[in-house]
Amino acid sequence: MTKLEKNFKEIESIAGSVDVINDSISFWEKRMNKCFDKCEEIKNSEWHPDFEKKRDSLRKEMIFVLTKIRAENEHLDLLDLKIEELYKAILES
Repeated sequence: MTKLEKNFKEIESIAGSVDVINDSISFWEKRMNKCFDKCEEIKNSEWHPDFEKKRDSLRKEMIFVLTKIRAENEHLDLLDLKIEELYKAILES
């Protein structure tokens, strides 16, 4: 297998990883949307004795989800850089 073929094969592999990460981001976005829905529910029950507990729990959940989305986006950025390097190597060969 030539270097050029290896580069294209690696790009193909990375593209598969990008698809998996995009699916993961979609999952986390859906989970965040559920958090937004819960925010509306909690907002309407400020009178409830467990309001602060529910609010704090939801805040922690949202921070967790945002951390996951941020990590996935950072991973995507790294993969994009790797693809750029591979295309550059292809063009220079």
